[in-house]
Amino acid sequence: MRKKPILRPDPIAIYGYSNFEKLDVFGRFTASIQCNGEKTQATFYVVQTPEKACNLLSATTSQELKIISFLNNVTISENLFEGFGKIKGIKIKLHIDEKVQPVAQKHRRISYHIRKDTEAELKRLVSLTVVIPKKTGGVRLCVDMRRANESIKRKRHPMPTLEEVINELNGSKFFSRLDLKQAFHQLELSEESRHITTFATHVGLRRYKRLMFGINAAPELFQHHLNQILHDIQGATNYIDDVIIFGKTREEHDRNLQATLDRLQERGVKLNKDKSLFGAQKLTFLGHVFGEDGIHLEPQKIKCISEATAPTNIAAVRSFLGMTQYVSRFIRGYATITEPLRMLTKKTQPWT
Repeated sequence: MRKKPILRPDPIAIYGYSNFEKLDVFGRFTASIQCNGEKTQATFYVVQTPEKACNLLSATTSQELKIISFLNNVTISENLFEGFGKIKGIKIKLHIDEKVQPVAQKHRRISYHIRKDTEAELKRLVSLTVVIPKKTGGVRLCVDMRRANESIKRKRHPMPTLEEVINELNGSKFFSRLDLKQAFHQLELSEESRHITTFATHVGLRRYKRLMFGINAAPELFQHHLNQILHDIQGATNYIDDVIIFGKTREEHDRNLQATLDRLQERGVKLNKDKSLFGAQKLTFLGHVFGEDGIHLEPQKIKCISEATAPTNIAAVRSFLGMTQYVSRFIRGYATITEPLRMLTKKTQPWT
């Protein structure tokens, strides 16, 4: 390098491979890198290390420089699907508003016929609890966090919009969707944040050691931290606990999938094999179907429109227009087509 690069600040969290201790990042810079006649652009992160260390080159950059090459396949470790996951290097701290007066909520009785199932679920997982029987048998514990959420200061993180997801996946022909096993529970709560999750059962008080469904900030926190884990991997994105991998070719998709699986395994993430999808040419996600032939609405989403009856009053017309607004991006000349219907919503319009 002929001159010292200008480092730009970056919030990325980088951890050591051996001990998963967070490294101090001085910043990043982008530069051209060349090897044996091959050239590519790469982003470099400058970190502080406790002792002299070698520079590391990513697998992606190594492939672009043709230093290494992989066969067109993906190795999926069974370890990704075994056990209860805990993401390494992250502890969630909930910020509690001390001005909010603590409360002790009334205990809800648990029906006798599901107490054994409840105890079994508590042992597996080892506020106010609402026990919901599952269709497949057993129970699901739901903690009523409404009062507790009044004291939790919600930290805002941007959530991806449908338009952003569509733009990312546009043009892709191969897809995988990874379903995280009990996703929120894979993030550990810090010791000082656990008391807010305390709930009562017929066998005593319990509290969560992991992030749980019901905490107001849980979706945004999970979105943020999983995005930080995956943000530098090409062809991978997440929407809360769904991880989507995509590529314009099978080779590109497989390369992106392997990089994603390797990263998730490094960080201790566990997947639900039965609910995951690998190497498909069509993906149904957020009410849309993505594939080689473009983006379409999921058939079930337009069924209510195609089967709608003729409106008989202004309220019914407005309701119908509200349904069609959802699909307007797929209808050329939508405004012109629906103009006669919008005219019917005016109070001066007579109905017969």
